[in-house]
Amino acid sequence: MVRRRDALVAVVIAIAAGIAAASPAFGLLHGLSIDALTALRWFAFGPARAPATSPTVIVALDEEAYRTPPFAGTPGVFWTREIGRVVTAVIDGGAKVVGFDVVFPTSIEQSELPFGDETLGAKLRGFDRDFLRALATASQSGKIVLGQVQHQDQPILPSPGQRAAVGHMRNIRALNVYTDRDNVVRRVPLTFEVDGATVPSMAVELAARAQGAAPERAADGAMTLAGYRIPGAVPNTMTLNFEGGAGDIPTYSLGDLRACAEKGDTDFFRRHFGGTVVLVGAVLDAEDRKLTGNWKTSTDTAFGINFNPAGDALAFGSPDKSARIVSVADGKEILRLDQHTDWCLGALFTADGKRILSCGRDQAMKLKGTTVYPAAVQRCLQGIDGIIDYILIATAPTPLSDELEVVLAWRGDSSGAAEMVLEKLRGDLKVGPSVRIATLQEIQTLGDSRELRKQRVFLDRRNLPRP
Repeated sequence: MVRRRDALVAVVIAIAAGIAAASPAFGLLHGLSIDALTALRWFAFGPARAPATSPTVIVALDEEAYRTPPFAGTPGVFWTREIGRVVTAVIDGGAKVVGFDVVFPTSIEQSELPFGDETLGAKLRGFDRDFLRALATASQSGKIVLGQVQHQDQPILPSPGQRAAVGHMRNIRALNVYTDRDNVVRRVPLTFEVDGATVPSMAVELAARAQGAAPERAADGAMTLAGYRIPGAVPNTMTLNFEGGAGDIPTYSLGDLRACAEKGDTDFFRRHFGGTVVLVGAVLDAEDRKLTGNWKTSTDTAFGINFNPAGDALAFGSPDKSARIVSVADGKEILRLDQHTDWCLGALFTADGKRILSCGRDQAMKLKGTTVYPAAVQRCLQGIDGIIDYILIATAPTPLSDELEVVLAWRGDSSGAAEMVLEKLRGDLKVGPSVRIATLQEIQTLGDSRELRKQRVFLDRRNLPRP
C-alpha cells in the first residue's frame, strides 16, 4: 500500500513538474536564473579581464554626441559624412573590421520635399559622397559590414547608395536577435535564411572576419569557428555570455572621435582601435533595442522633432500648418499652435523650455510661449477628487511668456489642496502654474459668458492691452 502511495505521489510530482516546465512562467524564470548567475559570478570573481584588453570597441552615437557640435541640433540623416570620416580613421588605425549596429535606410539625397524650384534631395545631391567613398574603400578589403533588420517580406535595409557602395549582400548582415518574454535579449541567432541561402548573422560575420576563418558546421549541426565550437542548447542559437558589471567594453563617443579625426590624431586611433572589432551603434539613455512608444500624432509627416530640456516632451512641425507638443510618456498632445499659413517644417524649444520656435514653408518663424496647456490641464484636473469647479486664466506678463492661473473651488477643508494640485500638475504635465482656492461664486462670476450662453472654464487674457 505504501509503495502504491509513493508511486502515486511520484507520478503527481512528475506531472506537476512537466506542467510547470511547459508553462510560460517557466521560460521567464529560466531567463531570470541566467541573470542571477551572471550577477553572482560578477560579485564573486569580478571581471575576467581588463576592459583595455577587450577585442571589441564601440563607437557610440550617444547623448554626448547629440550635444556636441556639429551634431548638436542636426538631424541624424545629416551625420553620415562625419561618421564616414571616423570610420576611415578607425580602419586606418588598424581595426580588423567595422560593423554597423545601426541602419540608415534613407539618405537626405532621396528627399522629395519641395525646396524652391527643386526638391530638397536635388539641392543636396552629392551630400553623402564622402560617406559612400569611405564605405566602398573599406569594403574592398572586407573591413566593413552594414546591418539590416529582417522584417517579414520587407527588410529594413541601408539606403540604395550604401548597399551599392559595399557590394550589396556581400557586406550586409542581419541584426535581428531573440527577445525573451520579459523583453530581455539573452540569445542571438547564428545564421539566417536570406533568399534561399544560409547567411551568418552580424555577430558571427564579425568574429569570422576578425579570425580570418569561415564558420563551419559540425556533423551534429553545431557551428565551429577557427576550431572553437560555439556552445548552444538551442539549435542555431548562442546564449550570450554576459561578463557583468559596467564598462567592460571600451566605448567612445562619436563626437570625441570626430574631434580626434579633425585634429589628425592618428596615434589615438592606433592605440585604441588597432586589432579590434568595432561596432558603430546607438547608445542612448532612451534606447534599449526595443520600441517603447508608438503613437499617431498627426495625419501626415512629423518634421523637425526636438526634445524639451527636461526630456519629457517633444515638439515637431506638421504639413497641416501646426506646431505641436506631445508627451513622451504617452504621446498625448499637450499643445497645438496653428500659426503658419503653410507647412510647419520644424519646432524647437528654447533653453528654458518656456517658449517654442517654429519655422514654416511660408517663410515665417514664430516664437510662442508654451506654459499654457489648457486642454491637458483640464484633463488632469478632472481626475482630482475634491474639485467642485474651476477656471483657467491665461495672461501674458511679457510678449514672450504665457502664464496660467488655476482657480479652484474645493469641497470641504481646502488646507493643502493648492499644493496637492500643483504637485500633480508638475508630475503629469511638467508645468507649474499658480494655483489658488476661491469660492464657487467667484469662479462662476469669472466664467460667466453671456455671449457664449455657457460657463467658461478657460479665460484667455493674453491679448488684453497692457497698462
